[in-house]
Amino acid sequence: PPRPAPPPRASSALDLSQGLERGVPRTAMAGGDASSATDNGDAPPLEFHEGTQPTREAGGPMPPMTVAEETLAMVSLGLLCGLPYMLVIFAPLLLIVALVMQSKLAGLMFAALVVASIWPIDHKPNLKFMRSYWFALWRKYLDYSWHCTVKLEKGQKHVFLEFPHGVVPVAQIVSASVMEECFGPDVMICGLGASVLFSLPGLRQFYSALGLRPADKKSIKKILSIGQQLAVTPGGVAEMFLVREDEDRLLFSPRKGIIKNAIREGAHLVPVYFYNNNQLFKVPQTNSMFEKISRKMRTSIFIFWGRFFLPIPLRHRIKMAVTELVKVQQCDNPTDDQVNEVHARVVEAVKRMYEQNRPEEIARPLVVT
Repeated sequence: PPRPAPPPRASSALDLSQGLERGVPRTAMAGGDASSATDNGDAPPLEFHEGTQPTREAGGPMPPMTVAEETLAMVSLGLLCGLPYMLVIFAPLLLIVALVMQSKLAGLMFAALVVASIWPIDHKPNLKFMRSYWFALWRKYLDYSWHCTVKLEKGQKHVFLEFPHGVVPVAQIVSASVMEECFGPDVMICGLGASVLFSLPGLRQFYSALGLRPADKKSIKKILSIGQQLAVTPGGVAEMFLVREDEDRLLFSPRKGIIKNAIREGAHLVPVYFYNNNQLFKVPQTNSMFEKISRKMRTSIFIFWGRFFLPIPLRHRIKMAVTELVKVQQCDNPTDDQVNEVHARVVEAVKRMYEQNRPEEIARPLVVT
């Protein structure tokens, strides 16, 4: 006899990755408004799933997670955020134990770290990895939502400017798993990261799988020349030291190099804002000494803590907004006036987007320095 149909499966954030693995688009049409999209003239837009991921009630509780889910999320995110500091501490200890105590196990572990730090990487985005269970788990942990109304012109270069950096750019990392939903499968967005990250075992493989490259002019040209879209965090390491609880501070006024490069490449600028990205960790308000060291090393030497005073992100609701497009005219040698004009337009676009998409429970003002 025929088997009875199974009961319908309850949907959850973790089901999103399963749908993508089967090739089913993760459409979410809660309140999407095509009229709010930026006009792109007559250029044909790329296909994408227009709309927004539904946001929970303002100030409401975070979605429940099972003990196993929350534990996995905390451990995996804690390793991702704390691995650089762990390596700084444990790699020298392994070497000392291997040499002084003649420990073969410690020697093998240290050798494995060395091999992993020099093993070739290709910087090619791994879509299967970005559609995996882990990203779905992190989205659920952060109650991750997005509002994307920008339409990209086919064949046009774009540079995504992501704000704010945060203590650790967790929101930017997780956003890699929803860009296909926002802009369709034909758009590949690849970012830049601190050069030192690509010398650290484990992290270099992780960021390479997201398509990241070292932050330099060569990488900018490489990404845009092969038909990919570029994503950068203009505030960089220095913006980490501006994290405050009572306001969202961006370091963008002196950051005009990326604007000049975008004009040279003829790339339109797409601001992206991640609400609550600065609230995922606690920081002391005085880090001036570490700021100087971090700038010289071009990486973060920073005191911060999260849950249980560990590098585990606090549970805060993350919302990504992509609703503005700043068009750019290509120029091989842009003048300071041209750069300043485009820069001012970007600042206004970021401020407008921040106010128009700010969740009701967030009262912090935006300050651009």
